[in-house]
Formats: sequence, C-alpha cells, structure tokens
Amino acid sequence: MEHWQIVGDYGDGCHAGPKAQRDVTAILEKEGFRPFVVKRFDRKGWLGVVFNRLSWLLQCRRLGRALPSDCVLFMQYPSAAWSKSSWLRVITQEVKKRKRFKLITLFHDLSSLRWGAVPFEERQLSAEERELMALSDAMIVHNDSMKASLVKHGIPEQKMVTLGVFDYLTSCEVRQNRQFGKAVVIAGCLAPDKVGYLDELAQIRVVGWNLYGVQFDSNRLKGENVCFKGCFSPEELPCKLEGSFGLVWDGPSAETCTGDLGNYLRINNPHKLSLYLASGLPVIIWSGAAEAQFVKEHGVGLCVDSLYELTDRLGALNDATYHEMTSRVVTFSARLRTGQFLIKAINAAMEVVK
Repeated sequence: MEHWQIVGDYGDGCHAGPKAQRDVTAILEKEGFRPFVVKRFDRKGWLGVVFNRLSWLLQCRRLGRALPSDCVLFMQYPSAAWSKSSWLRVITQEVKKRKRFKLITLFHDLSSLRWGAVPFEERQLSAEERELMALSDAMIVHNDSMKASLVKHGIPEQKMVTLGVFDYLTSCEVRQNRQFGKAVVIAGCLAPDKVGYLDELAQIRVVGWNLYGVQFDSNRLKGENVCFKGCFSPEELPCKLEGSFGLVWDGPSAETCTGDLGNYLRINNPHKLSLYLASGLPVIIWSGAAEAQFVKEHGVGLCVDSLYELTDRLGALNDATYHEMTSRVVTFSARLRTGQFLIKAINAAMEVVK
C-alpha cells in the first residue's frame, strides 16, 4: 500500500504555524510518504481570478489522476487543499470513493473552538471542520483533552489518536549546561491579544522576562526586568533563547489564563512548548492547560495557577532540583528533534485505517 501526503505552500516567518507544518512534512517524507504539492496563487484582477480558479481546479484533477487506488493519504488541517467552498477542494468524496484511499488528517488548529462570540464551552465545530472529520478515516488530535472535547461534539472516539506534543526539528545543539536562575523566556507572537499580560510583568520584580517574537510594541516595556531580545526564524530561535524556563501562557491577565486564547489552552498543544523543550528549557505552564498534565507527568517544568506564584515557586527551587529537571528535558529534546511523537501517532493512525 502506497503512502502519500498533501503538501501545501506553508510560507516562512518568525512564528510557529509554518514551522509546525513543515516539520510534519519532513518527518513523513522520511517515513516514506510521497508528497503531492498543492499551491494557491494570488494573481490580481479579473484575469488573475480566472487563472487562480483554473490552476486550482487543474490541481484537483491532477491529484485524482496521480493517486493510486487503495493508498493512504495524509493531510494537515488547516490546508489549502480543504477550502470552505466544497467545489474548490482537492479532496472530495467522489475522488475518495473512486480511488478507495484511506485519509488520515492531522488537525493543527480548530478555529471554530479557538475564536467565538459565545463562551468557550458553547462553541460548535464549523461545517467545513465537520465535513473533513467525517471524510477522514483517522484523525490525529493534540491531546486527550481535545479528544474528549471532540467526542462531546459527536466525533467518533475510535477514529482519533493523540499526538501528545508537537515535534520540533532543529539543527541547533541542545544546551545541556543551563544554570538555574530566575530569567523566564516568552517566545512567539507578542501581539496584545495574545500576551496582554505583558503589562503586568514589571510587578513580578524577582523574575526577569526575556521576550522573543513578532508584533512586539516597544511601548509595552514598562520595567527593567522585561527585555525584548529580538525576532528570529523558528530554525535559529532554539539557539538564541536565554533563560532558565520557557513560559506557556496566553491571555490578558497574569493572574490566570482567560479570553479566547487563554481558554483555548484547555485543549491545545502550544507549539512554543515544543520549542522550549527542544531548546533544553524546562517550562512554566498554566495549570489549567491541557499540556499541564504532560509537563507534570514527565517532570519537565512547573504548573502554576498564576504568574504571581513564581516569586515563591522559583524561590523554593535549588540547583540540584533544576539540574534533575533539565536532565529530563534533554531526554525529551532528543525525541522531539527526531519526530518520535508524530511517528508514534502516525503508526497508531495506520492501525485505525487498516
């Protein structure tokens, strides 16, 4: 049985989205999944619109011809291959029926649950998300919390396998001699809706905060203990992180994680968690996050209800305890850097579609 994967034009940038999808593609290529590349064009004007539509439809037809019968096809979502408009989709029920392939889908994000005007608990999957889940023979979801949430939305539990944590491919060497201190790294998008709590960090004076990422407003540097270190590509960022811990925290408040992005942590695998572990950094994570159980179970960081707890929590640590923690992180780093979590999940998904 042949194995194929749909590969999009994921782009570049100093943020996690393209990095996570590119890593998945690279890991699966090594596992023998042949790439089928789909690309959206963005030509302007009415002639551009016609060109874009025709080129896209040709790609849809090309996939139908290229795929062998009875193969396994892997796709990442969101994807250019799965449009909101059903007639612009590369994968269709008709092609699936004709070619008899098994579809495995990895869900990076569920926008309908991430954003919404109604409370987090009342949000519903979008029509296109439900259609793709119905078409998929197996689904790779982030963690047990996301899996349980989708079961409540009517998705069959037996078709889902969990990833656990995203892998992070990098050629940067792991720093194995990190020293215990009270400097905490915040990496990723630094937009106000993502990290509104930055305005409170100056109040937690015993902790130094080193910031890395895009969309940073220098006017938000309100304390001598807060320092913006710059923006780097996801490939070089693991070499740049200076500190003793990496922070996984979203929302407007340092007291707890709230708002759309804070609540989304209840079911989401933040890619920055993988960045920190791949860099050899233990993490500090909100205790209400889905991945807090992962951090606690494997002893690779601290779980806190509030950032204001850090004064006491970090004060209670010593060099020996920190060294034990970083030793466990280095072990995990080796697994993340070689794609072991995705390989395990894809093997489990292959069992589902047999």
